[in-house]
Order: sequence, then structure tokens, then C-alpha cells
Amino acid sequence: MNRPPARAAIEVMRGYYDAIAGSRSMFAFLSPVRLHGWVADAAAWAGQAAHVAEIGVGQGELAARAVAQSQGIQTYDAIDISAAMLEATRQRMSPLRISTTVRFHQLDIADTAACRTLGLDRFTRMMAINVIQDVDAISALANIRRMLQPGGLLRATVIRRETQDRFWLDDDAYDSTTGQLYTSSTMHDLLGLPPLGLRHSGHAEKAFYRVQQFYTEVETRELFNAAGLTIVSMSVIEFPVEFVRQRWSSSLHRIALTSRQESLLEEWGGYPDAYDVVAMRPRVGPERATPVG
Repeated sequence: MNRPPARAAIEVMRGYYDAIAGSRSMFAFLSPVRLHGWVADAAAWAGQAAHVAEIGVGQGELAARAVAQSQGIQTYDAIDISAAMLEATRQRMSPLRISTTVRFHQLDIADTAACRTLGLDRFTRMMAINVIQDVDAISALANIRRMLQPGGLLRATVIRRETQDRFWLDDDAYDSTTGQLYTSSTMHDLLGLPPLGLRHSGHAEKAFYRVQQFYTEVETRELFNAAGLTIVSMSVIEFPVEFVRQRWSSSLHRIALTSRQESLLEEWGGYPDAYDVVAMRPRVGPERATPVG
């Protein structure tokens, strides 16, 4: 199994997220915005800036909370590859009484030409939640760096490969030699959406809709450094065991955990899913990466 051509992946990804946009299940995807403490902290973090952009806004939970509780955000730019996700965010935010100017942009954050339409040195703070695993990370981070004001901050989540390598070791959808997960989805199968490709699973072929790339701590630090971003802080986002159990027992994400996986959850006392990274664009310094898009 190899990563398909970028353009084909983008088109399938749009359809994948368009379908999720209409889901009311809190287990549609594993995101820290489902964690009350984390989303409250992230919203407060965004609220300390005047000009904010969020990449991969999803259904708008974080965006709505950030602008609702902050008096300091002057502009909030919602960016997503999915038109349906942007519309879901627009609808969530429409009842709010806010003074913030909110703008919506459908684009691929790894597409340099598209990102230039948003302007350079523009944002005080940017967020990219559950994005890095789905894109050309170097191009995306370099584009983000250019959109940040010098001294501006990015908060991004990066799926933690150390966890995935151990937890999904026996899963034929996960390639532990590359840190890539070939994501299948019962929801998208039932909708009859075109997949990105097929993978062998037992004696059958199974459709997959995303190829997610995960990173170790060392790889994450190298990635941000290559893009010209200085990591300020890095912590682990851990989901409660009960939360992931509910997700993996839900009708659309049912997974029969092995005894080894059960033991890991007991050992960890939770599911350490991702790194929560805050990085800064240096106030001075040369470009460190030239994105291709």
C-alpha cells in the first residue's frame, strides 16, 4: 500500500470530511475538541490574540467557543478543505452575538498558491487540530509560518506515533515501518463514497479513505524545525479509557480490542493519542523551507 497521488487524495478527503460534517455523533472522529478541559484551554489560548486562524475547523466547536468567550479576537479565519465543514461551522456560529469578524476559506493548507491568497505575516495565532496527519506536513507548516506574524504562535496537534506503533501493531491497516494508517470507515462505505484505494484485509479487499501519517516526538521536532518554527511547548493529549472504549464500541467505529491492546490501555491509564505543540515563528531569520503546492 502506497500513498496515492496528492490531488486524488485531496478530492477523496473532501468527500470524506463532507460526509462527517453531517454526523451528530461525538465519536465521528477522535479529536481533542471532544475533551471539555482541552477545548476550554485552547479557546482561551486563541482568545489572547487579535487575529486568529483555525485550520481544519471541523464542525466549529473550538471556533464558536473561542469567539464567544473572548473580547479580544478582532478577526477569526476559519479554514477547511471541506465546504460542508465550513457550512457546519457557519451555522454553529451564526446565533452568536459577537463583534469578531469571521471569514471562511475553503482551501488545502499545503497548497502554497491558495495560502498566498490569505496574505503573509497576517495572523497573531493559528491552530491546526487533527490536520498534520492528513497533509504534506512540511508544505503545510511552511505555509503557516509565512502567514504568521513574526513572533506569532501556532498550536497544532500531531498524532503520536509511539502510541500507534504499539497499539495498532497487529492491525493490517497500520504500517509500523512508515507510521501510516490506511483509514477505513463503515460510515463512508454505507454512503457509497469513492475510496482512495483498496487494501488487503484477510482474504478480502477493504476500502480506505485516508492515509494518515504519524510522527514520533523526535520526528515532530525535526518537522517543525525544518519548516522554520521554534517549538515553545509540547505535551501529550490523553483520552480517558472510557471515552475511547465508547468510540470503539459505537456502531460506525466498532473495533474488537485484543488482549494486548486491553493491557496497553491498562498500562497507560488512558489513550495518549497526540502531541499538543505550540510553536513560534521567529521574529528574525531566513526561510527554512520552500513548500511545493
